[in-house]
Amino acid sequence: MSGLGPLNLSDADTRGFEAIDAGRYPAVIQEIKMDAVKNADGTGKMPAGTPMIKVQFKITDEELKEAKGYEPRVFAQYIIPPKDYDKAKAAKIKGMLVNFLTAVGEDEAAVKSNKYEPDLEDFVGRECVVVVAKEPKKNRDGSVIEDEYNNPVKGVKPAGTLTGSTGAGLL
Repeated sequence: MSGLGPLNLSDADTRGFEAIDAGRYPAVIQEIKMDAVKNADGTGKMPAGTPMIKVQFKITDEELKEAKGYEPRVFAQYIIPPKDYDKAKAAKIKGMLVNFLTAVGEDEAAVKSNKYEPDLEDFVGRECVVVVAKEPKKNRDGSVIEDEYNNPVKGVKPAGTLTGSTGAGLL
């Protein structure tokens, strides 16, 4: 290892992160950034280089944080389809982005205008409710990995739309 010296990893926590139960959870935007679809092998639905917005949400449910021993985080990405993409599919993909933007406080009319230019840094810290699923992880060949799960974000709702103290099971 180039110049690091000996590493003392004897106290490393190797438990990893467990998936949370499906449900609605209060959250804040922890990180948001522009990226692009990789699609290196050409098998994906979008061409390489297609722009997307990646969002990391921090779950703010204190009971869940205490139960897990860490602040769970979930992730979403919103594709900005190419102009030559199928119009009906592009409209649905754009609709998901509009729903996210309005759920975190942006004006729908402004978002849908041809002049909307979001300042992504302004979104960090905004509160919302994330709708989280719990789905089995899969290998590249599509086979299910036993006892391992992902937590995809299925939707984002405005802050304050959560009922009850915990979101578990409220899909």
